[in-house]
Amino acid sequence: MIFALLLPAPSFSQVARQYPWDNRPAMCMNAAEGSQRCAIPKVWQSISYNHHLLLSLLNSRDMELIGRAESELAYSQERLDDGEYRAALWQGALLQHFEHDANPEKLAGLWASELGPDGFACYAKAALAFGEASRARGTGWASTVMPEAMEIYETRLADANKFLDECPEKVKQTLPWHSMKVSIAYMLPSLHDQRESQLKKAIAAWPDAKQIYLPAMNYSQPVWGGSFAELERLARMAVDASQETKRTALYAELYGAILAMSATDSISDSDADWEAMKRSFRDVEALGAYPSYEPGHFALLACAKRDRAEAKRLMEWAEQTARKEYGPNYGRRDMTDPCVKFAFSTESE
Repeated sequence: MIFALLLPAPSFSQVARQYPWDNRPAMCMNAAEGSQRCAIPKVWQSISYNHHLLLSLLNSRDMELIGRAESELAYSQERLDDGEYRAALWQGALLQHFEHDANPEKLAGLWASELGPDGFACYAKAALAFGEASRARGTGWASTVMPEAMEIYETRLADANKFLDECPEKVKQTLPWHSMKVSIAYMLPSLHDQRESQLKKAIAAWPDAKQIYLPAMNYSQPVWGGSFAELERLARMAVDASQETKRTALYAELYGAILAMSATDSISDSDADWEAMKRSFRDVEALGAYPSYEPGHFALLACAKRDRAEAKRLMEWAEQTARKEYGPNYGRRDMTDPCVKFAFSTESE
């Protein structure tokens, strides 16, 4: 017993470093430590909580902690508290960094030199090229894009696709890899004939992940030369593939993500089945794990459809979700918001 007391305590260098936002005692980095003090708060909670924290970590270029985050998020099939995959959090932060950071080449280079070629270094190169392509083209109609910009767009998308194909097999199993492959297939004209096969391959690997269907639906909108009929086909495909775990929830989640905030297309013009949509809203609510912004997106869809009763129900759900997520001072009703005004108006339509 005396001998045990004389054993040296672990040095700081023997204890894994904590993330900047992890305020637990250092002893909690010991895997054997299981106290409640160490279990709360969780490091990875939700996309709304963790996205900007992870983005800050990427911006810091602290490759030791970035490598640890890669191991905890990129290859994971676990879900966060909001029902999203951990890998979706990883994907979103990487894509934002490589498209909008002032010097994204720095992180891509450090990834290869400090973390080696066996992990996401290939994806970092692909995300860098993908971001350059997106910046060159912009989001406007094709007729507004300069020929030189379109050339950069197509060249860098082809580069990104090549880098993805060079990834290790373990990376090719991940959600971020499959999602970007689907995106490129739908964005690059030369891969038009591969869209369906690439999408089906991704669905086979990740059947209930929104991030597989979102790029396909996004680039199938009329503004991108697609059609509302194709949007509906893809939404139905998502429901069929994910019913075992998501019921019909993806129907509303996908339409909400694509059309709720769209400046070009509206749910009222689409081929969506409104009764199926309302059932899907209720499936999302019943499943209980969803991003905090989704009820608000759903309310916007109901406002666009001029369904006052459903808009009111969804807006109340959005208010409750905001208070639960951010505290009692959030979720206050703003009658200057047109959707709120419509939902709670006593006027008859």
